[in-house]
Amino acid sequence: SNINKKNPRDVLKNLLNIELVGPFEILDGALKTCKTLPNMNLHYRYYYDTPEFMTVIRTLDKQSQFHIGYYRDSPDELPSFLASNDSNTNNHFKICGDNIFAAIHSYARHSLKTSDKSDLKTFISDSETFAKKHKFALEETTSKITARKKKVNCTLLNSLGMVVPCENDIGYRPVPYTKG
Repeated sequence: SNINKKNPRDVLKNLLNIELVGPFEILDGALKTCKTLPNMNLHYRYYYDTPEFMTVIRTLDKQSQFHIGYYRDSPDELPSFLASNDSNTNNHFKICGDNIFAAIHSYARHSLKTSDKSDLKTFISDSETFAKKHKFALEETTSKITARKKKVNCTLLNSLGMVVPCENDIGYRPVPYTKG
């Protein structure tokens, strides 16, 4: 897909009807005109999103609240994986890979089931070639995700689970707070 240099976040707009949001808005300077920057933890927050989830892709379909985001087990760690959800449908999140290329590839393959665009087939083929060349995994479930599933302490309503470090069989995670 060709990248519009004036708005690179629209690279997937025509092909998949999705756009890059959140941190990508900072990278391309889209928030420079804001007098007060939005709280990025809450930017593009949907109804069933937990604090561990940060939206990076959203659909442009006004009837849908489909979005994809990074899920972090701890704020000071790299994201564990990407997951998707449509808040209009339910609270169930689906893991769609451990990198953004896998998430977009998964979405494109799913879109191919309802569309027969030759451009989409070319995009999927090109993304597979790119991933192979740069050694990105395109699988929805990788060994990293499988290893994380073994560490899950409890299953949440969103089905992603929570990983809390345990010491002496006691789970602990500091709770950030301010004096009110």
